[in-house]
Amino acid sequence: MFRNVIFGLMAFTMTACGGSTEPEATPEPTPTKAPVLSPDFAFFSDTPVVARGLSGEWDSKYINPGAVVFHDGQFHMFRNGFTTWPGFVAVGYAVSDDGVNWTAVQDEPVFTSEQVSYANSAVLVTSVVVQEDGTWVFYFSTHNSASTPSEIGRATAASPTDEWQVDAEPVLSPGPDGAWDAVNVRWPNVVESDDGYVMFYGGAGPDGNFRIGRAESADGVTWIKYDDTRTGEGMFAESDPVLEASGEWDVRDADRPVVQLTPDGYVMIYTGGIISRRGIAVSKDGIHWGLFDGNPIISDQDFPVPGNTWDTALVYANGTYYYFMEIGTLDGTDIYLTIHEGPLW
Repeated sequence: MFRNVIFGLMAFTMTACGGSTEPEATPEPTPTKAPVLSPDFAFFSDTPVVARGLSGEWDSKYINPGAVVFHDGQFHMFRNGFTTWPGFVAVGYAVSDDGVNWTAVQDEPVFTSEQVSYANSAVLVTSVVVQEDGTWVFYFSTHNSASTPSEIGRATAASPTDEWQVDAEPVLSPGPDGAWDAVNVRWPNVVESDDGYVMFYGGAGPDGNFRIGRAESADGVTWIKYDDTRTGEGMFAESDPVLEASGEWDVRDADRPVVQLTPDGYVMIYTGGIISRRGIAVSKDGIHWGLFDGNPIISDQDFPVPGNTWDTALVYANGTYYYFMEIGTLDGTDIYLTIHEGPLW
């Protein structure tokens, strides 16, 4: 579980909830509000920065920003495109100098769901990192039939347009029966840290609630889920979420995290029980989170076009937050951009 977070104007420190370290004395998580945050994400334009493809093409109906990274002075987007859900998904590659004007590197996808042998339905790429040796790494989740839990996998390539090699096995799987993430693990978002890599992901348990988990890895391959040793029984016996719904704007769910490690700390935008609403949280260590008192920061009332939102991507570059959103209807979706310039404080 996670502790309360006390926020200062430009810095924040952690203080524990309760004084006992015994499992039975652990209180329910109650994240402190962060009223000194001032996120101001505004849509760059009422037109998409990336539009779906023409009729008959692989991305002609639904597209989402998938995985976006700022690397060597350029934005790189690996968008997911599909015409039915769940079903065949292809990943296209585009680049941009400013995050607004995008150019497709090639017309054909660089990766498809058919390359993942352990996926019996759809695959969504949601995170990309570039390792020190120049290797590009995708993290994706499988979206299988109701009887097969979603898992998180990994693929690597020497460059975005080279052949992507998929690891033979998933790198993160659901927890044991009864665990908070026993039903599904999905929507991985990986960031580099001083000690290696940190993954944030959505998990679903037998109670029907969605929570956000955290795992660490030294090499990006072998992952260890966060475990609060004070919670030794029940659904949190083997691992713990780091963020749960507050029960307010997010109803009962916290899911689809996108995270960046910035001068403001770990910054997360996530969805609640109503998918059109997105909230923001900030953390010093990626474990203990404070929630913005004005959540949600974006809802369908703010959208430039009527519709809903599904998958998103967050990038921090040159002192600016770029939040890419899939927005549309069941007739089709496009990718729009919201921006916050400067610190969040």
